[in-house]
Amino acid sequence: MILEDTLLTRSEYIRHAANIAEKHRMGKYDVKSVPNVAKCADMIADTYTRIISGGEAAAGGIHSIPSDEWIGDNFHLINEAAESADSEESRKLVKSIGKTSSAFSVYEIAAEIAAHTDGRIGETEIIDFVSHYEKVKPLTTNELACLCHMLKVALLKRLAEICEISDSIYKDRKEAERIFREFLSYTGDMENGRRRSADVLFENEDLLSPVFAETILRISAEYEGSEQSSGAGSAVIRAALSKKLAAKGTTVEELIAREHSTRISMGISAGNAIKSLHGLNSLDWDKITSVLCVTEQILNRDPSGIFRKMTSKSRGEYVRLVRVCARRRGETPEAFALKIVEQAEKEGTHVGKYIYEEYTRKNEFRSFLFMLFFVTAVLAFCPAVYTIRLSAARYGWAGLPLILITVGLILLIGLNLALTIAQNMYLEKRMPFSLPELDFQGILPEDCKIMIVIPCLLNSKKRVDEIVKQLEAAAWANPQTGIYFTILGDLPESESKTRPGDEELIQYARRAVRNLEKSFPRREETEKFHVMVRERVYYEGDRTWMGAERKRGALIELNRAIIEGRLPRVNYVLTVDADTIIPIDTAIRMAQIMHHPLNRPQISYVRSEPVVTKGYALLQPAVTPAGLDRQHATPFEKIYCDDEGYDSYQCKTSDFYFDICNEGIYTGKGMYDPYVFNGLLEGRFRENSILSHDLIEGSFLRTAFVSDVHLYDHFPRSYGSFVKRQHRWVRGDWQLLPFRRKRFEDGSGAMKNNPLNYYSLFKMDMNLIRSLLPAAIFLLFAIGMIFLRKYAFLWVLITVLAVFFSAGGTGPRRLLRAFFEFLFLPHRAYYHCDAAVRAVWRTFVSRKKMLEWVVSSDAERSIGDTPSYYCKTMWFSFAAAVLFAPFLFGIPSLLWIAAPYAAYFLSVRAKGPETVSVSGPARKSFRILARKIWAFYDDYAVENENYLPPDNVQFSPVYCV
Repeated sequence: MILEDTLLTRSEYIRHAANIAEKHRMGKYDVKSVPNVAKCADMIADTYTRIISGGEAAAGGIHSIPSDEWIGDNFHLINEAAESADSEESRKLVKSIGKTSSAFSVYEIAAEIAAHTDGRIGETEIIDFVSHYEKVKPLTTNELACLCHMLKVALLKRLAEICEISDSIYKDRKEAERIFREFLSYTGDMENGRRRSADVLFENEDLLSPVFAETILRISAEYEGSEQSSGAGSAVIRAALSKKLAAKGTTVEELIAREHSTRISMGISAGNAIKSLHGLNSLDWDKITSVLCVTEQILNRDPSGIFRKMTSKSRGEYVRLVRVCARRRGETPEAFALKIVEQAEKEGTHVGKYIYEEYTRKNEFRSFLFMLFFVTAVLAFCPAVYTIRLSAARYGWAGLPLILITVGLILLIGLNLALTIAQNMYLEKRMPFSLPELDFQGILPEDCKIMIVIPCLLNSKKRVDEIVKQLEAAAWANPQTGIYFTILGDLPESESKTRPGDEELIQYARRAVRNLEKSFPRREETEKFHVMVRERVYYEGDRTWMGAERKRGALIELNRAIIEGRLPRVNYVLTVDADTIIPIDTAIRMAQIMHHPLNRPQISYVRSEPVVTKGYALLQPAVTPAGLDRQHATPFEKIYCDDEGYDSYQCKTSDFYFDICNEGIYTGKGMYDPYVFNGLLEGRFRENSILSHDLIEGSFLRTAFVSDVHLYDHFPRSYGSFVKRQHRWVRGDWQLLPFRRKRFEDGSGAMKNNPLNYYSLFKMDMNLIRSLLPAAIFLLFAIGMIFLRKYAFLWVLITVLAVFFSAGGTGPRRLLRAFFEFLFLPHRAYYHCDAAVRAVWRTFVSRKKMLEWVVSSDAERSIGDTPSYYCKTMWFSFAAAVLFAPFLFGIPSLLWIAAPYAAYFLSVRAKGPETVSVSGPARKSFRILARKIWAFYDDYAVENENYLPPDNVQFSPVYCV
């Protein structure tokens, strides 16, 4: 209990820490559960309710309890701390420790610190106790990370105990008042009667607590001084109490002193606990963890000095990896860390090199492939065997082609589903692979400058205004010196090199960028904003003029301008789309990762061709859908867009390859090294051949995936724009088929060896296989119903399961997606096949329209969003409905006839609120109000105040000397 806690001197305190550690090391302690935060919070809340429940203290004559005053005045702080300690994040933190015994030992450390400092916890108290504890039993990184949480729990438990005592005091006082009132009614106001019955007050020895006795004496004295009393009664009661206490070996004075001491100590303890709860979050936990982590202290001796310049998160990750590697080798983390430091000192390199070499030595990709094929076999075995038996029984040898086709389709579907299952199984209990990150402390060094570039199609002044607005938002989110912003514009396709209005549009864009430059605070000589518009080049096969190689060519020309000095010389380029939202400080965070020596690209020759084999020249952040305006979003967006995102083929693989293979997938938005980019990719591929350049570029440059850095992109609002985007992606993937060969043609027409590793080739193959899934499901359903209709239940079951497991999402949303996926199955199958066939034809035969591409925003605008548009584009759904009319009572036919209309209704946006026009005096009032609001920020949110407005401005009284 809190009243039994003992304050220790510093020497006793640190000696006690060592004793606790020895007890934990020997396992000589009872493993209990960590106190329930919610129960503690409820106890405190009940006390708070009592404190504020209608002035009972005044009405009952109860003297205030100091701890109650602390709790009453600071309940909001206690409540915030309880919510923080009971949050999902805190639960995950405790779960990360692992064993229950480990979690309880961390709590016991926190409880001992709180107990022997009377809840007065600061940096010194924490470091003193834990550092001496660790001399006997070192704590893991996760245990240290959980210390702040456990201290909150210990303090909340302490406050709950104080509240329990306070409630007990309150009850004792109430009981004393009740008994005294009964005593008065029993004795009346007669002195003799009072003397005869005073002993009655103290007959029940269970009630004879210091609080009870003090209350009886106090209220009897108060009553004696009142008009109702004839006096001299309190002396009788005091004499009776003294007689009772003498038998127990104590006195009235000692009892009263003990009660006063209890109240005062409770008040001090409550105040200390509340102040410590409030102060824990303001402590420098990075510093505390760094000081206390033994392994980190060893790694701090890194001869390169890089370790000390890294973020606390990255230093913690190094410590975690050291623990993992040490466990594999059967060593202690401290011993393994010492070996790493010694090795780094011998070679004069960074300790991280040896940590990551040891950690990535275990290659799990081959075991993943085994699991993938095993799961595929399990999923496909029964349907395949059943199909073979049915076909053989009905058609004999004539059914061999049917068997081969159906089994092939079953294997294709099984492989798609197995890919998702195997990936989830591998990633379920695996922490994401993260890269080390330097800490620039908000300031870019001179050798690390960044350019944020938006490649876009400039087809109107309105479009220019939209891009400039997007650029401005990105600039305010990333305002650091050394970050530049560029609009990389292409003009629309044309029948001639120039057309009327081109020059006017270019000049308009330049003026808009110059105006943006003027409006932005100037902090360096180099201009912050730039615009680069490319000239059109002629494509003979397509008989059209357009920007060379579209986005890929634009980035190569941008890099050339950077290298030649026509644009600011930067070290890294962050390329995003026109509708991408860049959160605050995203650029500097990505640069901190790119600039770490361990992540810098190292180029080697593979089969006589240069390629990045170590480090990364390209950084891919997590790209998730921007938040929906639920009020005005289309039903399609609400069903298909969620926080998890929605990747190319409904299969979340974006981080899998990086976690298992240490090589991610580039999706077109990320940061790269422009010098390595052009050095490896300029002239590397035959012109007019690559539509989806992202995957192939990421394979040559080696891509890292950063799961904790996010960009936000807009999700297609309609089914029509969604499938158009899918069509582009499928065409792009199939146009990469030439790069599956051992040799491919470069920009000069010469044949070059293919240096890509099997990870990159596997990624290409999986993209192709996933693109065939809708067609495989539909064809299997069609073949089964036409040739083996007697066993319709089998084909329905396979189709339903395949659609359901490939739909993505969770709960009711998954069911909705699965329903609409089946509804749109014929159209999706046709569209994917159309894209694949077009791509193969153009790649190997016609060589025309290889770069056919529509900007997402233009694709949105081109969608008709009318029933007739969807009926026209989804004609194959009607054809499938006719084909399946005789089967399953025509149910699939009815659904597929309704598909175009369903697509239309899913794509209709809810009407927004009507615009209300304001005129006359009301308009003038609004304008004056708007001007006043603007003036407030203009006057007070200035550079000297870091552009932050004050909470309030005091005009009177004016204080002056």
